Amino acid sequence: MYISTATLSKGSANHWGLNKLIACFIILSVSKNIIDFEKHEENMMKQKSSEETERKLLKEPHSIVIHRGKVGQFVRSLEHDMRAIMEPFTASKLKVMKRNNLKDFIVNGAVLGVTHLLVLTRGENSITLRIIRSPQGPTLSFRIKEYTLARHIISASKRKMHFQRLFISAPLVVMSGFNSNCGRHVQLVQSIFQNMFPTVNVDT
Repeated sequence: MYISTATLSKGSANHWGLNKLIACFIILSVSKNIIDFEKHEENMMKQKSSEETERKLLKEPHSIVIHRGKVGQFVRSLEHDMRAIMEPFTASKLKVMKRNNLKDFIVNGAVLGVTHLLVLTRGENSITLRIIRSPQGPTLSFRIKEYTLARHIISASKRKMHFQRLFISAPLVVMSGFNSNCGRHVQLVQSIFQNMFPTVNVDT
């Protein structure tokens, strides 16, 4: 049997080219698997980080600001401003129906992780603010003597500012000037106000 040199060389070249093509395909497949694995690991880390952040947010105190009864437009504006102050851990767009009673907010709020209810009511001669620690109390009652709405502060300010940006993060509450000689009722008020807002993280 006679095989020419040209035929042999051509067959060897085809065989070498096929092996080279297979090797390139294997390299590409391995590279793709490595990239897919890295993307999967990255997605898992992002998901884990998101879950940890969500768990931390759920542990923070959450509030609901509502009014009961007929209060008028100015108290409704005060309610709106108080919701803005309590952001981002509050139901800022909550709509209160007439059929809703206080028990509904306490029961449903406990399921949603609500820790504090701020309730505005208007009597004949005064406006009352109740701060209810959900679900088992205590309840603090305050008589509001004077208040200023946010729009009045903005109109009176000489320096213009991006007012809405101030409510992106939770407020910082400083309770200084209290000592151990204060009455227990003052200590209770201090504790309630401190626990209404997230703790300060010095690292962030």
